[in-house]
Amino acid sequence: WLVLRRVVQEAGNGDIYGLKLGDTAVVPLLTSPAREWNPAVSPDGKWLAYSSDESGASEVYVRPFPDVGSAKWQVSLSGGNSPIWARNGRELFYLNSRQEMVSVQVTPGPAFAVGEHKVLFPAAPFNVGGGYQLYDVTPDGKRFVMVRGAAATAETELVMVQNWFEELKARTRK
Repeated sequence: WLVLRRVVQEAGNGDIYGLKLGDTAVVPLLTSPAREWNPAVSPDGKWLAYSSDESGASEVYVRPFPDVGSAKWQVSLSGGNSPIWARNGRELFYLNSRQEMVSVQVTPGPAFAVGEHKVLFPAAPFNVGGGYQLYDVTPDGKRFVMVRGAAATAETELVMVQNWFEELKARTRK
């Protein structure tokens, strides 16, 4: 599956769609008057975490995937956004309304269960807002990759190295 969302400002208000590998038709997954964004499919492909303002505030929800209409669980407590799964599928990270990174243990299975919420660190110094994912968690679930904004007067430089291993091999042969 490829899971995508419509642009929030377009008609459809950020609805979430899916495209099955080999198909050409996009399947509506979450279409409602509310905005839905930040879709994240669990590593085992059985759950869809996403943000929605259906309650009047941004919250994080989880539904079975791809049968999203069969059940729904609210994961965040008083505000949440930008969910992402740990690689083991038993932990979900999100940003709360105070821009703090939160970890919540989840128990997937026939009766999905949400465990204890734990604030990990303030994420305000990082660029984490928007309708798309601006951070990721390492495969071991212990570190995050995030973007930190540069001061307006600071010069910034992006260095991109293509074919890094080939370059390394060429330089070490000498």
